[in-house]
Amino acid sequence: MSLGIQVKYYLYNHTGQIISMLEFLGCHDITESSREIRCAVPDGDNTTSVCITLNEFLSTSVYTRPGYRGKDIISLVQYLKRFKTATEAMRWILQYCGVEEDSQDIELYPSEKFLMELRRYDTQDETDPEELTEDYMLQYEDRQSPEWDAEGITIETQKKYGVRYDPQRKRYVFPIYDHKGRLINVRGRTTLPNYKELNIPKYLPYFTGKGMVLYGEYEHRQDIQDAGSVIVFEGEKSVMLAEEYGFRNTVAVGTCSISDKLTKRLLRLKADIILAFDKGISFSDVYREAKKLSQFTNVYAIYDRSDLLNPKDAPVDQGWLVWDILYENRKRIY
Repeated sequence: MSLGIQVKYYLYNHTGQIISMLEFLGCHDITESSREIRCAVPDGDNTTSVCITLNEFLSTSVYTRPGYRGKDIISLVQYLKRFKTATEAMRWILQYCGVEEDSQDIELYPSEKFLMELRRYDTQDETDPEELTEDYMLQYEDRQSPEWDAEGITIETQKKYGVRYDPQRKRYVFPIYDHKGRLINVRGRTTLPNYKELNIPKYLPYFTGKGMVLYGEYEHRQDIQDAGSVIVFEGEKSVMLAEEYGFRNTVAVGTCSISDKLTKRLLRLKADIILAFDKGISFSDVYREAKKLSQFTNVYAIYDRSDLLNPKDAPVDQGWLVWDILYENRKRIY
């Protein structure tokens, strides 16, 4: 059995070591549930940036680092410590945990089922997340955001996308549907202006371990087919605002990095892909995400080279005219 499998299996059985190791590496705001560990990277303030799934693979994502290409806890350590090889990361982990490389402590041979699953890891889809009841959103107040209305997302459009208000958490919330049209999550945007000082996330999924989806895929599937293209935004609000401009062939990925699962979902749409990420994402990072897809389909990128947007704007945030200029000047990525 490879050293990598043994290291991950050891950490899987000693999750306290994972949390201690993350703290040592400078990660902060660490939270643990039965399914995953979440935290912020050392130089970041997004408390859900890092997600370590507590399965035997310890699969790991860093949503705020589009350049991160790792898949597991070993890759994360390699990334944070800037090791050149995964072997260096594995040996560092063992040293940190106080385990010798030839120790019996890591001779924890996993079950045959685990080994079979490991061999299928790269090709196997996640299982469907649990569905919420149809009336789940009714517990929240039928109240929409006047701030979003002022930004151009009308109350009518907000109602169309199911926006409501959660007075307990002081968040405007909206439902998240998977590609089958099943309600699987709720996402909330805080109304507190001092959320950074309070160290709470601006956007928050109400349920963890629910899997990632293309927001808007189910609702816009026919529009995407009719247009022959899909515009991919980062945030869900951009999907709502684009509708005000007459664009419904849109989805949002909720991050600036497209996971393997969402890559598959995008390709299944069998449409040209137009990446429309926020202004703060460098062109090199946009290009890197585009290259994941360009070998399979036509991929275009919208990028603000004329400084029409503010530093953290989405391409739709400065009105229809600016969006139209950016959209018409999209470039194909080969």
